[in-house]
Amino acid sequence: MGSEEEKKLVPGSKGGDVFRGWMAHGRGTPLQYTGFRVKEWEETDVDIAVECCGVCASDVHVLRSGWGETIYPCCVGHEIIGTAVRVGSHARPGIEIGDRVGVGPQGYTCRQADCEWCSSHQENYCPRRVGTYGDRYPNEKGISYGGFADHCRHNSYSVFSIPEALDSASAGVMLCAGSTVYEPLKEWGAGPETKVGVIGVGGLGHLGVLFAKAMGCPRVVAFSRKGDKAADAMKLGADEYVATSEQEDWSEKYASSLDLIICTVSDPRMPLKEYLGLLRPKGRFCQVGIPEEPLPALDAMSLVLNGTSISFSDSASRSNIREMLELAASKGIKAWTQVRPMKEVNEALKEMEEGKARFRIVLENEGGGKPSSGTTVEMSESILDMEDGLRHSYQRKMESLRIFAESSFVTWAILLGLSTFWHQCIETVVPRPYLDEFFHIQQAELYLQGRFSEWHPKITTPPGLYLVSLLYLGFLSLVGILHQVTVADLRRTNAWAAALFPFICRSVLRGVAIDYDGIQLLDRTLPWLWSMAEINHAVLNICMFPPLFFFFGLYYTDVWSALSVLITIRLHQKMATKYLVLAGIVSLFFRQTNIMWVAVYLGALEVARRLRRGRPGFEYVPSATWSAVVLGSWQSLCIYDPLVAQASFEDYVKTTLSIVTASVGAFKILLAYLKPYIILLGAFGYFVLWNGGVVLGDKQNHIPSLHLAQMLYIWPYIMFFSYPLLYPYFLNAVIPQEYIPSPVRLGSTKHQIPRLIVAIPIMAVMLGVVHFNTIVHPFTLADNRHYTFYVFRILLRHPANKYLAVPIYFYSAWAVITAFGGLPNVQTPSKKLPGDLDAPKPGLPDRVSRKPRFPSAPKFSAHDRGNHVSTMLAWLLASSLSLVTAPLVEPRYFIVPWLVWRLHVASPWPTGAEAYKKRKKKIRTFKAWYKAVLYAQHDHRLWLETIWFLAVNWGVCYVFLNWGFEWPQDKGKVQRFMW
Repeated sequence: MGSEEEKKLVPGSKGGDVFRGWMAHGRGTPLQYTGFRVKEWEETDVDIAVECCGVCASDVHVLRSGWGETIYPCCVGHEIIGTAVRVGSHARPGIEIGDRVGVGPQGYTCRQADCEWCSSHQENYCPRRVGTYGDRYPNEKGISYGGFADHCRHNSYSVFSIPEALDSASAGVMLCAGSTVYEPLKEWGAGPETKVGVIGVGGLGHLGVLFAKAMGCPRVVAFSRKGDKAADAMKLGADEYVATSEQEDWSEKYASSLDLIICTVSDPRMPLKEYLGLLRPKGRFCQVGIPEEPLPALDAMSLVLNGTSISFSDSASRSNIREMLELAASKGIKAWTQVRPMKEVNEALKEMEEGKARFRIVLENEGGGKPSSGTTVEMSESILDMEDGLRHSYQRKMESLRIFAESSFVTWAILLGLSTFWHQCIETVVPRPYLDEFFHIQQAELYLQGRFSEWHPKITTPPGLYLVSLLYLGFLSLVGILHQVTVADLRRTNAWAAALFPFICRSVLRGVAIDYDGIQLLDRTLPWLWSMAEINHAVLNICMFPPLFFFFGLYYTDVWSALSVLITIRLHQKMATKYLVLAGIVSLFFRQTNIMWVAVYLGALEVARRLRRGRPGFEYVPSATWSAVVLGSWQSLCIYDPLVAQASFEDYVKTTLSIVTASVGAFKILLAYLKPYIILLGAFGYFVLWNGGVVLGDKQNHIPSLHLAQMLYIWPYIMFFSYPLLYPYFLNAVIPQEYIPSPVRLGSTKHQIPRLIVAIPIMAVMLGVVHFNTIVHPFTLADNRHYTFYVFRILLRHPANKYLAVPIYFYSAWAVITAFGGLPNVQTPSKKLPGDLDAPKPGLPDRVSRKPRFPSAPKFSAHDRGNHVSTMLAWLLASSLSLVTAPLVEPRYFIVPWLVWRLHVASPWPTGAEAYKKRKKKIRTFKAWYKAVLYAQHDHRLWLETIWFLAVNWGVCYVFLNWGFEWPQDKGKVQRFMW
């Protein structure tokens, strides 16, 4: 095939790369392995080396022009699984070279703010969408080609990351066949109260049965013409099987027995009238199979009298596809597939047309996209050039990964150097156990001797730290490195945690940031305006958090406790349910209050994530009325959840009410998703019953009590340590904008300043808490070695002092919550799109059919996203429950709340397209480089935070080492100041 011929491969193409695949050059012609020119490369695209691709009935229809004239030559296949080999610089976050990815029937959607369907996360109905194959891209960018090929190119927002638990063949089939049946099951409320019928036990139908059972439907009836699939249907989980051509009375026997029917067949001769008679009043018949000829005529009177609804459904939206893959991975759902070599494509298409597949044929490339040795193909120079381009792109991406790894290594090296130096200083000055180390080291020594049944009466926390030491030191002893355990050896247990901390923090930070294809994991989109240097700088600062860093050198539980919580959060982000339960239980072995983070916090996030989308086509307007919130939450199971940056105090109350209301309506559905967190709560409850309380030892001095003032102390605590991040909010609140330097100018923040009508009642409540619930534990004022001793002495020096601190609590809380929302750069929408909720929603009672019309939410750009109110509420809930039961106030109790908060405020500064353009400019002078490093192309707050943390750590560590003192009643024993 010469270069001149290649230019004529596809009329209208504008010179894209040439791929190879199995092409149909006309109606009824066999597929031939030839080259084809793909669309022009865009930086939002992904090139995929195809591993396998399922054979869909759509492929047969398109190849024979059954649904209209096909654009030939055509390469079909839209159940694609492969490896990303080229990723555009503006591709969807979360896709990296080497990732296993997939593409379904949608190759492109517009994602424009003026598109009602893309803006409401229903991209499958985008009027500008382009199919994965046989369709034209806008602006004459080329023709779309499918997966019966070695490589394919598609828009990254149509590319899905594939869960590890799914095999490639099953995952590919689910992207089309699975999503086609999952969409109506989800949209029309399939669940524990829905009796479902699935017509056709084939590629789509067998997955319909699997997903209906996985969604908790109590009765699933499979229908097919003959009885030869009965055994297979029962293995799939169907409760009953009906062979319509062999059972004469089936229509009478099953009349008015089903709530929802999913019809997957595309035979225009099907007994549609009889099928409709199987529905109960208000039932719904959804057709997903697409016949080439008209459907049978309908009897309108019987449909009207029964209130029957008939609908049609395309493949699922991106968010529902991701949810479906997650459900399949967690439930172990696998499609029934027959894997064949790609070169047998023509035989596979014939078997598909004849109905011989059981239940889906999947074509697999041999050698990772390379043609088999028996395949003849004319290799052109342009094809070789294309492969060179992919190889060079891969090398460039690997270079970027190398740079990223190096910058991460720098972060790790700096932290390891600082923590090692701190550890050596302690070993030199304080070689013997200090304070609570006496108890912990004695208990660790008992474990190292195998005396697991003995427990020190002063230790309140579980034995997680000692078990880690046992594994670590036991291994060193086993290999002959360690012969005698010293205090220094035990303290090095936390050094290992310090070594892991930057990697786990960076992983969680990126997980917080990545938008998981429409399903926000912890709430944010990727801060792609940040450089890798900024990400690693933020990670370094987080690991240098003074109360955390201090305990890197001592044998305390806090470091491993915090690390275990972050690992569990990361597993939640990755939706690794099985490992999450294990990690959560491990976390409870370090500290009992971790239950509030691994179960309550993550469970609350899961509830919000599941309810945030609700029913398709419904969204709230900003500042929705109370009635709109209640009705929307109950009828559409969609929570009112504005961004923190946009929310007022009333919005927090509305969101709380909305979550409670929607959770009641979706209680049974939520239970399935909350199973891991319920297991953790159950395990913790069993421990409490077995132990006779929460703490293990010293129970008389650690009696749980209601200490609401703890949630007042947390605000100045965060303010003290994180004021470098928070000072711009105060600066912009009190100084006119024209006098504020541009690096810290936020724009108007009037809407963020607490109004008096809100401030006065909240401060009144704070005053009440201070007056009635200030608890001063005897240990607090009896031990002058802790800094809290001096803070409380100031608060209690005069009776008015504790009341004068209330404004500090209030405005610190305002700054902390405001920073949680990110920068106030949300654009005001210029256009509101209509939302129609007049139609009754699926699976809901009749009262829902008469409901008011709510306008849909305004559409914001990708840069305007941030943390939602529900995430802030989850953080507040977990922080409260972990703190208010503790009568003793210790800075280390606040470490985990601060870590989770800090990971959510790691947002770029400044934001917006202009900032991104500035980052792309080349630096030509030393002065420009100096400005870029300090603030122009780097978040200046990170430098301030670094300086502050270094100063605090140096001060605290210096005082601990050098300012020892003795108590008169305990002569000869040096006491030291510490957190």
